[in-house]
Amino acid sequence: MEGTNGAIMSKKTQNLINKINNKGPYLGVVIPNLFEQNPLLNSPDYTAIDVVIDISGRRFRFGRIGDQKVVSVMTG
Repeated sequence: MEGTNGAIMSKKTQNLINKINNKGPYLGVVIPNLFEQNPLLNSPDYTAIDVVIDISGRRFRFGRIGDQKVVSVMTG
């Protein structure tokens, strides 16, 4: 299956995206580098959900900050 950026996604990845989308909406957090990602992931306010989706070299991590569902991705 072809993604929106032309990347080929497996059926398994597409099914995982559909499943997580049904549990949304999520607030997107775009992180420029590890220096700024690590404080988020190590914050006591952040709770990771056991779902990670890798697409086109980007890792999308799902979790919560307080009661807000979030999806984070590092760009740098």
